[in-house]
Amino acid sequence: MTAAFPVPRTCWSKMGRLGQKTHAGYYDYLPGDRTPRPSPIVAEILAEYPQEYGIKPRSITSEEIVERCFLAS
Repeated sequence: MTAAFPVPRTCWSKMGRLGQKTHAGYYDYLPGDRTPRPSPIVAEILAEYPQEYGIKPRSITSEEIVERCFLAS
């Protein structure tokens, strides 16, 4: 099954954000410190993503989450 739009995480490696070894991935890391820190770059990309692909945010109930988990297996 192919996604109708790119999954955001695929762009991290294209940006050279390979995780702790590059001090940047989904999170940012300081040299010598393995503590993940929220990345402003990632936050900006994720904020723009729904607008770029016309995705309207909506609330998802706990019941829908459970239903999706069972249907996915």
